[in-house]
Order: sequence, then structure tokens, then C-alpha cells
Amino acid sequence: MKLKNYLKVFAFLVAAFPAAMSAQTTSKLFIEDFTINAGETKDVEIIMENPDIDVWQAQLDVQLPEGLSVVKEDGDLIIDLLRNSKRNKHTLEANETEGVVRILVTTTGEATIQGTEGAFISISLKAASDFTSGTIKLEKMKLVPLEGSSVVPEDSECKVNDTAGIEGITAEKNKSGNIYDLQGRKVTDSQLSRGVYIMNGRKYVVK
Repeated sequence: MKLKNYLKVFAFLVAAFPAAMSAQTTSKLFIEDFTINAGETKDVEIIMENPDIDVWQAQLDVQLPEGLSVVKEDGDLIIDLLRNSKRNKHTLEANETEGVVRILVTTTGEATIQGTEGAFISISLKAASDFTSGTIKLEKMKLVPLEGSSVVPEDSECKVNDTAGIEGITAEKNKSGNIYDLQGRKVTDSQLSRGVYIMNGRKYVVK
């Protein structure tokens, strides 16, 4: 998206989201924890749980950990709107700056997004060859109804290749079980490289 057009949309949304009219809410936007191999590309979904309002427009920032990036095609970020109004009146614009992706869902009409629960936005992510684990943060989120006050969902986090409390796997630790990659393929000690593996029903990371 051209910077000039992006700034116009941003200015419009700033006007639509006055701080005095925003409020905390039970609405949520989040990404479920997931796993991804180094070098792999995966589509992940931003999920909406929104019992409070019918969404007219929306804004959120997606902060990616080092080693994860949004896939691009012809210079455009591969981010898609999965839930639209009946006649597809809404558009999605995205801009990335220093690992933070700002997503704007806008419309010039009065239609609202269909439904208030389920997958809302899809993001195509690419893991670098040396990626092991990290946290995706969803911040600065606002949902705007056609009438009434906008709501501000709480920030949320998504764990990628979560290894909390799990030690790195070594050949010595493998004497009691087989090792599998995240695609379910059995691997040997000599095949181990950086990434996430499964042994005895637990996740391990080779760094």
C-alpha cells in the first residue's frame, strides 16, 4: 500500500477511535499457540471472540519475534480478511515497520462484519532458518461499532514453539525413546538440527 494512502486511512481511524469513547471489554482477539519448523511457512489465524458489538471497523498491531516474518508477494504482505460483511464491503490494509505489523480493517459503507466469533484474519508467516521459539503479541487493538463506543480488547500473546520448562534434547537423553519432527517423521540423532522435536510425548528444542 502506498504510504500516502496508508496515512489517510490511519488518520481516518484515529478520528474514529477517540480515547474518551473507548472502553475495556470482554471482546478478545488472539492467536492460538502453535509450532513451526525453521524455514517453514505457515498460515495462522487471528481469532475473534466478540460478544459485545457488531464490528464496523478494526485496528490492531501484531508484534513478531525475531526470526518470524510475514510472507510477501509482489511486495504486499500476505494477510487476508476471513470474515467480511455480506457484500464484502470491508478491506484490509497492512503495513510493517521494524517487526510490528499494523492491520486496519476499514469500510466506506455502513455494513458490519458478519458474525462475532471465530477466525477473523489470516497471516502467512515464515520462520527463518535459525528460528527456535518466541512470542507474538497483539497490541493496540480497537473494535469500532457503527454506532456507540469503540471497545479495546486486552493485549494478548501467542507462544510459538513453547518450550517452557523443557530442556534441550541431546543424544544422551534419547536413549529411552524415538524422536519425531513436527510432521511426525522419525529422525535419528545424526539428523538433529535446530528446531522442535517430539520425544516420549514431549516437545524439545535443539538450539
